[in-house]
Amino acid sequence: MKRLYWDRILSAAAVVLWMAGIFLFSAQTGTDSGNLSGGIVNMLLHFFFPGFGDLPPEEQLRWLDICRLLVRKGAHMAEYAALAMLCANALRTYPLSRLLQWSAPVGICLLYAISDEIHQSFVPGRACSPWDVCIDTAGAICGMVAFMVIAALIRKRKAKKAR
Repeated sequence: MKRLYWDRILSAAAVVLWMAGIFLFSAQTGTDSGNLSGGIVNMLLHFFFPGFGDLPPEEQLRWLDICRLLVRKGAHMAEYAALAMLCANALRTYPLSRLLQWSAPVGICLLYAISDEIHQSFVPGRACSPWDVCIDTAGAICGMVAFMVIAALIRKRKAKKAR
């Protein structure tokens, strides 16, 4: 009983901490957020394409814009995939139906994504984007698929050990 209690406390704390991290990233001004993603993109482009600096300036800008979009939207998906997995882990210790165990984390992520976009509408240089809610939810669904695959592999391994 004591282990179950601590599992629930720690897994719920992980969810809350991850949500706080998302909130803090969303609280960055548009300029700060753009500088962060722009710096990451610049580093990646120079690392993977050593001749990037030799391209004409307009070609560099085009690549920077494309990569910045991919990095920003990829970050949205990744942070909500992780949130869904953390939520699923927190709910696994409760006696819920399989359907609820798999759908509740996506629902929690959807609601948090909506609240996150509303929060961003109050941050200078940021906006509320329904498109980002869709990307976040897609990330949550991907996270749940990954969680289900990992859970199935763990169950299979445990069943094999029990034989």
